[in-house]
Amino acid sequence: MINDMKLTSLQRQLRKNIREYLRLLSSAEEQLEYQRNVPWVNITVELVCMMWHDDYILESKAFSSAFSKRELQAMAEFNQVLDAITESSLSGEEIPQIEAFINTPEWARLSQAASVALRAFKIKVNKTDGRD
Repeated sequence: MINDMKLTSLQRQLRKNIREYLRLLSSAEEQLEYQRNVPWVNITVELVCMMWHDDYILESKAFSSAFSKRELQAMAEFNQVLDAITESSLSGEEIPQIEAFINTPEWARLSQAASVALRAFKIKVNKTDGRD
């Protein structure tokens, strides 16, 4: 288990960002709300192509030492799912808007992978949108 008191501010921010990202990705409701708040942005692109890769930097000692082995393993497994979906389904020129993407098997797989990863952080996932 990681002691937050011994982490640098950068490490605490990395942990916060990763947890928030996984929580957002696990919830269709939160993704649709995010889209409503920034309608000019393709949220699918933000979620699968940008946000994760901004913080998931394995080569960084600050990153790797900010997480437990269990958390790192969960993130690695999530990353495999994300990469597979990105390469197979979202690599074309036209990436679907979130309203369409959340109705695909790829979204369900990605959302489930995010939920599983969150469990490594001992964060309970609230599945109230019926898409699990």
